[in-house]
Amino acid sequence: MNKMMRRFAISLLFLSILSLSSYAKEPVFKLDLVSDSICLASGAALEISSLCYPRPERNSYSKDDINSFDRNFMHPYDFNMDVFGWSVLFALAAEQLTLNFTAEKEAWKEVLVMSVETILINDGIKNYIKRTAGRERPYTYYESSPSRIDPNESFVSGHAMNGFAIASFSTYVYSQLSPESNAKWLVGLSSFTLAGITSLSRIPAGCHFPSDIACGAVFGSTVGFLVPYLHRRAALKSESSRKEPVISLLPDRITVCIRL
Repeated sequence: MNKMMRRFAISLLFLSILSLSSYAKEPVFKLDLVSDSICLASGAALEISSLCYPRPERNSYSKDDINSFDRNFMHPYDFNMDVFGWSVLFALAAEQLTLNFTAEKEAWKEVLVMSVETILINDGIKNYIKRTAGRERPYTYYESSPSRIDPNESFVSGHAMNGFAIASFSTYVYSQLSPESNAKWLVGLSSFTLAGITSLSRIPAGCHFPSDIACGAVFGSTVGFLVPYLHRRAALKSESSRKEPVISLLPDRITVCIRL
């Protein structure tokens, strides 16, 4: 009887230890040397190629060449609105970086790498489209237009791409790092609200057309979501392939089967 009790006690202890180890927290995002190197290299290549691409020449001086929808939202340059848009964008970036890097300290390295990948890819795509599209900014159609080095880089909106990339990235990352937190809904709402404000402010500033904003929002949201999503999928795939021991508790013995 005492022998059976000892076996039973040892069995419970053994099962408890295995249970604790099986519930050890898995990484939320997974880095891979090859795939992450490709992402970083692709982003850097886009940045470099956009810098090497010559700035397009102005090809239109008439408002009649602009589609009727965008033409209804044209404005001359407004310095105050321009500064306001930049201020909101910087505030959004600072807020979301703070939220992400305080959500879970163990994931700082993964979040940092994903952030750099998102910035490089998003900025590279944005600059390449701007240089190849060569669309004049709305303020260039007014006599009081300011002297700037990028008057024909209206499409796409960099503020919209960057703002929505930050909002999409931060919302997804925070929701995965803190899935039980009710704050994830507030983070998402505040992020996309600020992204919308900084994007829309570019219209009265005379820097962009509505179509520039809409396309920038779509492109930025896509990049900001896909980068962390792919790292999340890699972590889930790694977790599902992990081999767990199969434990059988019998009256006279314990059997442990490990799949190799």
